[in-house]
Amino acid sequence: MSDEVSLRDHVEALIKGQREYFDSRLDGIEKATALFNENTNTKFAGQNEWRDQSNDEKATFMTRSEGNALDGKIETMQNELAELRGKASQKSLNLVTGLAVISIIISIIAILI
Repeated sequence: MSDEVSLRDHVEALIKGQREYFDSRLDGIEKATALFNENTNTKFAGQNEWRDQSNDEKATFMTRSEGNALDGKIETMQNELAELRGKASQKSLNLVTGLAVISIIISIIAILI
C-alpha cells in the first residue's frame, strides 16, 4: 500500500478544509449579525415606545403657563366661595336674631297678659 496522495487530491483536500472553515466562520458572522439586528430592533422599539409616551405626556399635561393661569382662576374662585359663605353666615345670623327678637316679644306679651 502506498501512502502517496496525488497533488490534485491534496490541493482539493486543502481547499475543501479552507472552504469548510470559512463557511463555518461565515455562518457565525451571519448569526452574530442576525442577533445584532434583533437586539437593535428591540432597542429602537423601546426608544420609539418611550418617544411615543413622551409625546403623549406633552399633549396631555399642562404647561407651566397654563398652570399659573389656572392657579389665578382657582384663587379667584376660592375668594368668591369664601365671600358666598360669609353672606350665608350673615343671612343665618340675621334670621336667628329676628326669631329671637320675635320670641322675646311673644314671651313679654304672654307674661303681661
